[in-house]
Amino acid sequence: MGFFPKTEIRQFNLKPRYYDEHKERIAQSRERVRRQLGLEEREQTSTTVRPTDLHGAFRDSLDRTRSEKRQKMVLGLSVGFLLLLFVVFMHYVR
Repeated sequence: MGFFPKTEIRQFNLKPRYYDEHKERIAQSRERVRRQLGLEEREQTSTTVRPTDLHGAFRDSLDRTRSEKRQKMVLGLSVGFLLLLFVVFMHYVR
């Protein structure tokens, strides 16, 4: 831990939140079988896909925000402490 922490290299990592490859393949194979058998398509009810790692994404951004706030607080306190030392030093030098 120092006065100026090292900045991390941020990499672009896009994780699609609403895409499930396995579920998509199952749906395509069911549709293909229905077409081959000549079955009528029933009314499809819209199913809401709930992302499983959405909470993790929010938690990561919250942790990042907290660490940035902590870094700013440490920098502010160190500058304030140095300013206080300077004022005390100048008071006793007179």
